[in-house]
Amino acid sequence: MERSDMDGYPEKIAGIMRKRGLGPADAVRLRDAAFCIEHGIDPLSEAGRHRALLNNPDYTAHADRYGTGIHVIRSGEAIFPT
Repeated sequence: MERSDMDGYPEKIAGIMRKRGLGPADAVRLRDAAFCIEHGIDPLSEAGRHRALLNNPDYTAHADRYGTGIHVIRSGEAIFPT
């Protein structure tokens, strides 16, 4: 595929999706997905939904670990490669 073939691709796709009423069915925050994977929870299940995780004591206790704070990265606590 030539570069010129790719020009405007995101806009073209977005227009088609809008016309057909399409959009993502499920979207998971990276922080939530990391927590779910580490704790054996299916991120797309009811237990993996953000609202359910907010009621999970392990999630709230380790909220900083899955955050974007530089202290998480510097201390090596980030569970995904940085």
